[in-house]
Amino acid sequence: MKEMNMENQISTPMIAKPGAFPAKVAKVIDAYKLVINRGKEHGIREGQRVLIYRIDDEGIIDPGANKSLGNLELVRGSGKIFQVESQYAIVESDQLRRKPYFNQYKTLEERKQQLFLGDIITSSLGEGTLKPFDNPQVGDFVKPI
Repeated sequence: MKEMNMENQISTPMIAKPGAFPAKVAKVIDAYKLVINRGKEHGIREGQRVLIYRIDDEGIIDPGANKSLGNLELVRGSGKIFQVESQYAIVESDQLRRKPYFNQYKTLEERKQQLFLGDIITSSLGEGTLKPFDNPQVGDFVKPI
């Protein structure tokens, strides 16, 4: 069964075996493709979406209670599994870098305000280019989204 996510992308629900996650990046093919150390034997299927992240080395301390709040998960990007083998799978970035456009009928002042407020209208989902992962490394963590 496939479902639509918030970005109107079709994804396959995650039905991984217990203990399959967090997985890890086993190889960086290029800025857009990664190999993870989980595959068919772990219940991984083509079309599943995953988040690639690393754990920040510096812990977060509650300044009031002086207690550890844990560590930040620093996101490298998200992707979709497009090839699955028995022991590993390949993930491709699924984030789009959308091309901004401006309504050509607006005045220059309205365009400036639109930019200042960050209210940039984006083109349709089909337009744009794939956004690469943010400096992925072997050993980064992978979890379902």
